[in-house]
Amino acid sequence: VEDTSVDPRVDGPRYEALGVRSFLSAPYVVDGRLVAYLGIGHGAPRRFEPDEMALFQQLASLPPRLIDRSG
Repeated sequence: VEDTSVDPRVDGPRYEALGVRSFLSAPYVVDGRLVAYLGIGHGAPRRFEPDEMALFQQLASLPPRLIDRSG
């Protein structure tokens, strides 16, 4: 989300209260169920760069494998 104050998918005032104006997020789903959630936020509206998004996607792909192996 590039700007929480204008994106209709999010509750802008709630994010504003937390000091978050832009963010990336990813669910951790194992066997069809949500087991965790990864998010990073920024205090100003911004477009995340492709390399930042690629790194975030790599990080988001790790925990489900680790959680799945631990159970």
